[in-house]
Amino acid sequence: KKAGKCRFIGFTGHFDPETHAAMLKAYDKWDTVMMPVHAADHAYLSFEQIALPVAVERGVPTQAIKIFGKANLLRSLSSSDCLRYALSQPGVQVAICGCGTVGQMEDNIRAVQNFRKMTPEECAAVRKRAISGGDDRTIRVWDIASGRELRRWVGSDDNIFALAVTPDGTRVVAAGDDPDIRVWDIESGRELHRLKGSGGSVFALAVT
Repeated sequence: KKAGKCRFIGFTGHFDPETHAAMLKAYDKWDTVMMPVHAADHAYLSFEQIALPVAVERGVPTQAIKIFGKANLLRSLSSSDCLRYALSQPGVQVAICGCGTVGQMEDNIRAVQNFRKMTPEECAAVRKRAISGGDDRTIRVWDIASGRELRRWVGSDDNIFALAVTPDGTRVVAAGDDPDIRVWDIESGRELHRLKGSGGSVFALAVT
């Protein structure tokens, strides 16, 4: 900084929130910190619970990473929910997310254009939900905190291998050994659309 070669100095890490907290406490001139912030973080080695409060206390702006949980969260949450969740946490100024397609970039832009911070109740609801599918042909919606199944319905005529939630968080797309790809309303379990002609088993889905 003194030599004029950089303007800001910060640090990052992806695994241990205790190390982040110790780094924040050991030095009082960090300009920023980068850490994982996402809806499943609270379940294991939580940066949100351990490191983020220290950053807020010391006035260090946070850049959120891993907001989609390596895309695993997109099986249960929309990209908009993931972005809104991260940007609604105290001290988070920036959410860093990659985009492999134009559609993914458009989803990110829409989420920011219509951005509204989540309430504490909305954040709690996002942390709770999981959606699963399997070889029993059913789609199930779960409350993560209690482990309680909220609802289920038959989502396919064969094994389900892939699920993806739409950006608005209202629909889930399911596919597997059945050559048809089906779109379902999450709240009612009603089939909305059926896409035919996949030509075989489907092991991955992406909604943009």
